[in-house]
Amino acid sequence: MGGAVRDSLAGRRPGDWDLATQAHPGEVRRLFRRTVPVGVAHGTVGVLGRDGQMYEVTTFRRDVETDGRHARVAFAQTIEEDLSRRDFTINAVAWHPLTHEVRDPHRGVADLRAGRLRTVGEPAERFREDRLRVLRALRFAGRFGLKIEPASWEAVCAVTPELGALSAERIREELRKTLQEIVRPSDTLQLYAACGALRVWYPELQACLGAPDEGKNQVWHHLLHTTDAVPRHRVTLRLAALLHDIGKPVEPADHALAGAALADRLLRR
Repeated sequence: MGGAVRDSLAGRRPGDWDLATQAHPGEVRRLFRRTVPVGVAHGTVGVLGRDGQMYEVTTFRRDVETDGRHARVAFAQTIEEDLSRRDFTINAVAWHPLTHEVRDPHRGVADLRAGRLRTVGEPAERFREDRLRVLRALRFAGRFGLKIEPASWEAVCAVTPELGALSAERIREELRKTLQEIVRPSDTLQLYAACGALRVWYPELQACLGAPDEGKNQVWHHLLHTTDAVPRHRVTLRLAALLHDIGKPVEPADHALAGAALADRLLRR
């Protein structure tokens, strides 16, 4: 279910397969000989397969409450309940490996085919359950070439000012995934700028919007073009490309030292 099913439907090679079951963690551990309690409190047991891989098996869950960063969950009875707590419809699709049945109660397959990113349920509520979903929306839109549908985009822009409440580690991980997973990370980074996420977490990059560069370019556009030109498996080099000229808005004539100081501040933060 989730990401692996989505990637398969999008014609991409899936990553790790996450398995969901009605069985509780204790039952899963009794059924399989080699298990690891990777997150039993949240319903997840690692099962070591005959191929030597570990598969995460999670009991169906439903959200009880959330503070915008963490959710308290309870076990559920059906896969539909579990799918209803997902962030976007394209991630709320399940596939049964024995019967090959696809469960798609929120029409995620149709959204994927239409190039549309849409939340499961009411957009504002979904984003306030976990504000990180704002950045996930921007990353998925760039990665799969999707357009965020109007109601979801409106909610993205409304919740963006609250992104400062998220931990730096979660913000950093989203940027890393954007640079690593997307052929043209500029597609997502432009959305960061459009919704205001740059202003909240990356003011050094925000300052590059509209700042003049050689010719008729902006520093921001130059940074995006340079980042896109680096192969995506060179994540550190892509990050260097994104930050290499951020000193120009501050010190156009001699921007190298100013840029190094700004990049150091951003990376430490």
